[in-house]
Amino acid sequence: MKKIILFLIIGFIVGCSSDDSTTLEEVTLVGTWLRISAIDEDGEEFVEEDDCPFETIISKTTVTARSYYGENCSLVSDAGYVLQYTLDGNFIIFELGTETSSLEILELTSTTLKIKEGDDLYYNILTYIRQ
Repeated sequence: MKKIILFLIIGFIVGCSSDDSTTLEEVTLVGTWLRISAIDEDGEEFVEEDDCPFETIISKTTVTARSYYGENCSLVSDAGYVLQYTLDGNFIIFELGTETSSLEILELTSTTLKIKEGDDLYYNILTYIRQ
């Protein structure tokens, strides 16, 4: 359960620009992001069974996940899982008690955020659009 919650919250966070002229400081992570795709290491897209949205709200220091489920896509959790984060180059670093976890920023533009979670063997590529 802890890993699923971490995936939901972290699954959202950052992306570095593919344009070398733009730095992470010039494009902010702060805002509300809607996940539009999730692809595993085999290139297979995985979709939530009810096809409801998943949002991530990022402040300057925290990430909060919003999950929607059910026939009417009702809000299930909001602000229940808030994680502190720091940036280190193209990585978002989370400290969960005595454990540290990170996400690699693959792309960050004014409209798109793409991150990699997991390791080199088993990973997911998550893509978000700014709301």
